[in-house]
Amino acid sequence: MRFFCVWLACVFVLWSGICSADPGEEAFVRLLESVPSTQAAKPNARIRVLRTSAKAYGFQKGFQWQYQRYLDGVERLGQRFATVFDFRRLLLADKVVPPVVVAVGSATAIASDTLATSFRKQYRIIAPARMVAEPPSHYDYLLSTMDVVQPPARLLPKTAQEKQQWKEALHEGWVEGLAHAKTVFDANMERLLRDYRGIVRFRLLEKEGLIASPSIAKGGLDSEVSDTVLTVDPSVVRITAPGRFTKRGSHE
Repeated sequence: MRFFCVWLACVFVLWSGICSADPGEEAFVRLLESVPSTQAAKPNARIRVLRTSAKAYGFQKGFQWQYQRYLDGVERLGQRFATVFDFRRLLLADKVVPPVVVAVGSATAIASDTLATSFRKQYRIIAPARMVAEPPSHYDYLLSTMDVVQPPARLLPKTAQEKQQWKEALHEGWVEGLAHAKTVFDANMERLLRDYRGIVRFRLLEKEGLIASPSIAKGGLDSEVSDTVLTVDPSVVRITAPGRFTKRGSHE
């Protein structure tokens, strides 16, 4: 329990430090430098199309700009992230990521007017063990991209009225893109936190005898030779049985 409290405190410091970015008004102003303003007019069919194009472009640029700021923050704190989320020390046989186990608190289910079931705690395996060539890292969870599609020339503003409508829609998309980047980054951080904590929980339950470790078979193969390739001392690692809960151990 003490380990989880200290570890969660470290995660909170990292997370809050990265997500304190400014709203990006200066970056948006730079995006608009070439677009003059004028009085808005009632949209016509072409302006509606221009607004749709501008909003989509602004959304993409806003997301890209904001998410890159989050990744820059992760890069600055790279060593701390690598220490807090050190998957390497949790691997089985150097190539197997253990199952992810989540914990559910007490709950009661009413089956009928005369029957109710409850439990004090419940553990669930939500992701099985899997083979990896390299240990996972926080970057595997946090990297996210969005393609930015430059509007075609026919969908760029020409008149003063169109430029004003374009600028307004571009700003709407930009703001929504910033918010979406925050949503995506938070979701990725939550998934990273869930999986790492779930793997640590698996290893703790394994020590208590409450869960059986996946069965892993290793074997060597003969060297493989073809006209153009020589493979020396190949080996095979295979998961032959998944991790599973056991009746052995203490369930207190």
